[in-house]
Amino acid sequence: MSDYLPDDAIGALVASASEPAVAARALVAAALRAVSRDKVTAVIADVVDGVNIRVSEHRGYWG
Repeated sequence: MSDYLPDDAIGALVASASEPAVAARALVAAALRAVSRDKVTAVIADVVDGVNIRVSEHRGYWG
């Protein structure tokens, strides 16, 4: 993904998302709009102490 989107764009999309799954979908969509030549996967993880760890993943395919 970082080959197709600048770091500041990735950061802005993640920061503006209401939840991890929304951020993952937005990142995949942006990478596909940027004409990615490969499959795109975004994994957003909120790492915290203890057992409450949330991970969201979204995959997108060009075509």
